[in-house]
Amino acid sequence: DRDVTGVQTCALPILTIDGNKDVTVTFTQINYTVTGAVSPANAGTVTGGTTTAHLGDQVTLHQTPNSGYSFIFWTDPALTCTGTGDCVVTVTGNMTVTANYAAIPNYSLTVAANPTAGGTVTGGGSFPAGSTATFGQAALPGYQFSSWTITPSAPFQCTVNPNGSDSCTIVMNQAYTVTANFVLA
Repeated sequence: DRDVTGVQTCALPILTIDGNKDVTVTFTQINYTVTGAVSPANAGTVTGGTTTAHLGDQVTLHQTPNSGYSFIFWTDPALTCTGTGDCVVTVTGNMTVTANYAAIPNYSLTVAANPTAGGTVTGGGSFPAGSTATFGQAALPGYQFSSWTITPSAPFQCTVNPNGSDSCTIVMNQAYTVTANFVLA
């Protein structure tokens, strides 16, 4: 009798059959790891990776961007994941699936009054691209509001309040300077 216990990775053991023999072969399914990664680091999270996947299993990974980032695309060994939804991969071995993100730029909204003694302007600051910023004006005594100047030119919406001030919004697709123009009353 010959003991062939152990893992045989390269070749099968050679047995000489010189009579009736009992042969037992034990197979163990190999566990593979599907790892979720993020690029750049700290831009988001990936959940759903597992350490007990087997050849042919399907594993679903889900991505969530952190604040200030947007999801761009998946990178997986088989190039099967497209779009911005979950990534479903078929296990072919140990694999890493990466969620790729891009930083969302911030744009500044600069506010000013013309003349500066004519009134106050609110709402300046830094805003993420695509977000809506709010700005407004209030004339000081002896002045009245005349018009808005936005540089570069862009569409905006305003609501006039009963006291003559107003509240406006603009979508921040780039940096803007907003000037409230006042005239003597």
